[in-house]
Amino acid sequence: MKIVIALALVLAWCAPTLAQQMLIVTSFGDCRVLGFPYPLTNGMEPSIIIGAQNDCAPSQVVSASSLNAPNISAMVGDYIAVADSGNSRVLFFEPTSGSSAIAVYGQRTFTSRIASDGPRNLNHVAGVAYEPSSGL
Repeated sequence: MKIVIALALVLAWCAPTLAQQMLIVTSFGDCRVLGFPYPLTNGMEPSIIIGAQNDCAPSQVVSASSLNAPNISAMVGDYIAVADSGNSRVLFFEPTSGSSAIAVYGQRTFTSRIASDGPRNLNHVAGVAYEPSSGL
């Protein structure tokens, strides 16, 4: 029996240009983020899957589309920001299944995962937050 650990549930409303609301679920143990459009129904399938499409392999090659122990996700403007804790970075994704990240913070490239306390690096990111009045 596979046990799924949904570390964080974040209710997030997409920007008005997306013309929908979305429940974003971060699944730490499955190395993925799922998006469920409103209205929510029991047993519904996600409309967005970011990260592992099947099984999680934390030792996998680090890329713009892989996640390793994602912690918390949030809608930031038109994008989904993911705290990718195992890879010590924050990634920004278009809200579509299987998409690759369009921006990385905390690492110099999409393929590095150096946990560091330096001024440009992150070390096992615990979460992300969005302050709407920032004008993003």
